[in-house]
Parts: sequence; structure tokens; C-alpha cells
Amino acid sequence: MRLKAAVAVVVLACVSVLLGAYGLSAIAAETQTDYNFPPVIQKLVEKFNLDPAKVDEVLQEDRKEREAKRQAMIEERLDQAVKQGRITEKQKEAILAKRKEMQEKFAALRDLSPEERREALKQLRDEMEKWAKENGIDTKWLLMGKGRGFGPRGFCGFGFKGGPYGRIM
Repeated sequence: MRLKAAVAVVVLACVSVLLGAYGLSAIAAETQTDYNFPPVIQKLVEKFNLDPAKVDEVLQEDRKEREAKRQAMIEERLDQAVKQGRITEKQKEAILAKRKEMQEKFAALRDLSPEERREALKQLRDEMEKWAKENGIDTKWLLMGKGRGFGPRGFCGFGFKGGPYGRIM
């Protein structure tokens, strides 16, 4: 009789522990946000016990600042090209609009697998080349910024390289 009671207590204790562990893991899963930091930033977050949300906020601010500087540089180069007669004002406006459109399309590629992203980038590159040809615009005007071509990393000029923080764009 004592043996049965002892077994029952042990079984109840194990079930309680398992249910408690399951409940805690469910709560942690609900509150945890996957920031997907690169290893070096993840190490800094852990070593200095930083709040990942605040680190992500700082990185987002930095990304926005760099994008604003890059956009200003691109507009300055296009203005210069208009002054030199290499492109028209209408072409400049079309280029800026197309770049914005393509950046939005790139943002949609973030959640794709590498293979799907590669195929989607190929389609976007083809679309860009076709658009440039139809509008009489050299593709070099579309690819200003971090890179200068359609190279093996895709649209480098749009900042689509993963960036210093491991994110696309």
C-alpha cells in the first residue's frame, strides 16, 4: 500500500514538473521576439545584458540615417547628371520613382528562402532591365549607392546585401 502511494506521489510530482516546464516555455515563447542579430551583436547583447528591443531600436535608427544619406547622395548625383545633360529631369524623376518601387519589392523578399529569393531577384533584375530599356535609361542610373551592378549579390545598388546587421536592406 505504501509503495502504491509513493509511486502515485512520484508520478504526480513528475506530471507537475512537466506541466510547469511546459507552461513556462509557452510563456517565454509568447514574450520572446526573434531579433535575428548577427553573432557579434548577439554576443554584445548577452555580455552586457542589453535589452534586445533597445538594441534593435538603435540599429533601426542607424539604418534609417544611412538610408537617408544614401538617398541624398543619389539625388545629388542625378541632379548633376541632369545639369550635364546626361539624363533629363523627367528621366531623373522616373529613376527615383522606380528605385522606390523596387526597394518596396525587395522588402517583401525578406521572408523568402535563399532559393526563392534568388529566383525573385532574377525576375526583378529582368524587370528592371526591361523598364530601363523601354525608358531609354542606362541601368547604371538605377544602381547607384552601395554597388554598381547586377553582380552575383543581386541589386547591390539598392542596398540588398544583407547589410552590416544581417538584415536585408
